[in-house]
Amino acid sequence: MKLGKTYAICSILLALPAAPSSAPAVGFGVSSGLDYQRRNFHGGGMEYDLDYWGVSIKPALTIFDRWSIYVILGYSRLAFDRPAFGSTEYDEWGFCWGAGTSYTLFRWSGLYAVIEGGFSRTETKRSGDEEVREEGRLWLWGAEARAGWDFPGFSLYAGGAYTGGRLDYRYISGSRNILDECSLEDNWRPFAGARINLPPFSNLEGRYYFGKGVIVLFSVGVNF
Repeated sequence: MKLGKTYAICSILLALPAAPSSAPAVGFGVSSGLDYQRRNFHGGGMEYDLDYWGVSIKPALTIFDRWSIYVILGYSRLAFDRPAFGSTEYDEWGFCWGAGTSYTLFRWSGLYAVIEGGFSRTETKRSGDEEVREEGRLWLWGAEARAGWDFPGFSLYAGGAYTGGRLDYRYISGSRNILDECSLEDNWRPFAGARINLPPFSNLEGRYYFGKGVIVLFSVGVNF
């Protein structure tokens, strides 16, 4: 089965941006969001398209305006073809969880640099009858580095990101136990973005990832 290479990520979420220099030693925030992803996976000599929808909340703790730790809790949809069953579609919702951290390496005048890493896991399942059970699982993990400049009222930045991932599908029926495993393609991507500050707490942010396919991220952020 040969499927398209292009995929997209579109997000509308409340995210925790880097806090201004006047931020307190310890800050706390909660973000929520809705995102859509279309990704290509490869396994067993074939390519798979995954459609992913998710809603989530992300509590975060920021220490000394440099180090941020967050967790991800959400509910997500996995939809993909099943080559072993005539390319019929698996389409189910399930719980998503994950965590991550970011660290601001330095701030000098308006210049800054940040590194970030994290992971997430989505688990879904469905049962046709007492004899049949299906499970779909998605692991995503990655890291990025970005540098930018804070102008009055807005910020511009650029960087690079690595994202790894694994999509697992299991079919159990009587003595049959089929497991398909495939890996995320196109792992490395440069990106560029901009953030507009909306006092006193909010901001608008957009990011574009270069390379094969399309990845675009839009966010609306709130700080506490």
